Amino acid sequence: GRWTKAEHEAFLVGLKLYGREWKKVATKIKTRTSAQIRSHAQKYFAKVAKERALEDNDEHRGRG
Repeated sequence: GRWTKAEHEAFLVGLKLYGREWKKVATKIKTRTSAQIRSHAQKYFAKVAKERALEDNDEHRGRG
């Protein structure tokens, strides 16, 4: 199911502390398994990459 705001914030904390060690990240999120966290991470990284790409495009427009 959908991640709550609290779960996602705990995910971000765990990610900062442990990087891609999902079993350790899972210790911060009691309501999710390491497999669920890994899946959430893939979607999160894809979303961040897409947003960065869009920001880069915006910066290049209107120059020159």
